[in-house]
Parts: sequence; C-alpha cells; structure tokens
Amino acid sequence: MTASILSVAFGGACGSVLRFLISQWLQPDSIRSIPLGTLTVNLLGCLIVGFLHVAFENSGQLNPHARQLLVIGFCGGFTTFSTFCNESFQLLRQDLMFTSLLYVVGSVVTGIIGVYLGMMTARWVFTGH
Repeated sequence: MTASILSVAFGGACGSVLRFLISQWLQPDSIRSIPLGTLTVNLLGCLIVGFLHVAFENSGQLNPHARQLLVIGFCGGFTTFSTFCNESFQLLRQDLMFTSLLYVVGSVVTGIIGVYLGMMTARWVFTGH
C-alpha cells in the first residue's frame, strides 16, 4: 500500500508541475480568450491516457506500480479531464450510451453549479453578502 501511495504521489507531483509549466508557457497572462494552456493540457492528457490504457491493456509485463504512477498519478495530476474522458469513453465502449451521456452532462453541469456555489459561499463567508 505504501508503494502504491508513493507511486501515485510522485506521478501526481510530476503531472501537476508539467501542467503548470505548459499552461504558463502557452498563456502567461490572465484569461482573456480561450484558455489555450488548459485546453492543450486537457487534450494532451486525453491522448496520453488513451495511449496508456491500450498499453496497459495489451501488456502483461508492466510493473503494477507503473499504472498507478502514470495513469492515476501523472495523468491525474496533469489533468483530471483525461480521466473523465477515459471513463466516459469506456462507458461508450460498453454500449452504455445513456449512462455515458448522463455522466458527461451531469458532470459538466454539476461542476459548473459547484463552482458557482463555492464562489457564493466564499463571498458570504468573506463579505457577509
């Protein structure tokens, strides 16, 4: 268990730092248009997680901690969007169209609502309004 936690933690740290560097390189200013840094990282993350999914599916020779390090840790730290897309695609592969659609729409809509509620809560806590 300790080795798994360390694998995920190390991969997550590397993914998070790389996400930060790419985002800063592509969009050093505040958001003024489409956030190209985030978009690029999300798309790269999806490509990487798709590649890794097939690599781990087709190879029985990889260390079990490698999957934890790369998929859960690195891709999770790099972008959770890649995990979200991979899970959505796996539902589609299982012919669970409605479940996949519900997951995608539900995640996006409730995520936006969550951001709004978090902002309103913070405003209430810090300003009393």
